[in-house]
Order: sequence, then structure tokens, then C-alpha cells
Amino acid sequence: MATTNKGIEIQEESPYNPEFVAKIERIYDDYKSGKTKSITLDPNDIWGSLGLK
Repeated sequence: MATTNKGIEIQEESPYNPEFVAKIERIYDDYKSGKTKSITLDPNDIWGSLGLK
């Protein structure tokens, strides 16, 4: 949410499903914390590579 200099509030909605975003963030957090050494994506099945199927 942003406020312009005239005090008008603008709410921006994400086009992404909140559950999808949460899963991606968990995967990335695991990577950053060292639980996962690398993220391998199959170019023919990206969703399945991320465990999202």
C-alpha cells in the first residue's frame, strides 16, 4: 500500500496466489538457511521441480 503526497491511499493487489507465494518463499528460505544446497529445475516440468504439482 502506498500513499501519495495528497493523502490518497492506493492498494495494489498481487496477481499471485498467496499459497503459491508462501511455497516459493519456504523453498527459498530452505535454500538460504542451508537446508537445500541447490535448486534444480527441470525445464520440462518447472512446477513439479518445485513440488507444486
